[in-house]
Amino acid sequence: GSSFPAVKTIYSLLPAKPGAISGLTNGVCSSIQTYSISSVSQATSYSWTIPVGSTIVGGQGTSSLSVSYPLNFGSDSLRVVGINSCGVGSSRAVFIKGRPSTPPTISGAINVCAGQTGLNYTISPVYGATSYAWTKPTGATITNGQGTTQIVMTMGAASGALKVKSSNSCGVSSNKTLALNVVCREEEMLVESPITVF
Repeated sequence: GSSFPAVKTIYSLLPAKPGAISGLTNGVCSSIQTYSISSVSQATSYSWTIPVGSTIVGGQGTSSLSVSYPLNFGSDSLRVVGINSCGVGSSRAVFIKGRPSTPPTISGAINVCAGQTGLNYTISPVYGATSYAWTKPTGATITNGQGTTQIVMTMGAASGALKVKSSNSCGVSSNKTLALNVVCREEEMLVESPITVF
């Protein structure tokens, strides 16, 4: 009888593309941040490429990396790939910015009276921001809180936009805007006292 040689098929599988990178992406200047990904199919180790100007504190080769950003960090991409004995897989990237993100929703009255005083407007703090710049509607006056997350304002005679942006040593965010509508005059808010005639 004749015999056939045994054939063994070997499949070479590169690591899958990593999933989303978790970690802070805005307001990172002058800080140490940790980034991580879920385990990648077929990967035995990981290789991270960090933004220009930053340094690795620890974790290269693993699924979690700590990065130190300088005081003057601008913006650049952070990348990671899975590696195994067959080679390097596709990379996953996320864009990192030194400047803080745009402030979240501005809380406060939308329908106001012309000349109304003591109007409070607030935002939640933005990570990495060291100051906040508010821009008032034309004719309005900010009486307290400029540079912080909460202001007190006196409304002007006309409707307009209230804006706020966050900043740090690395830059300034875009504006968050809240449209304010003048629906009455301050005098209309006062209740007249009854007149007693003797």
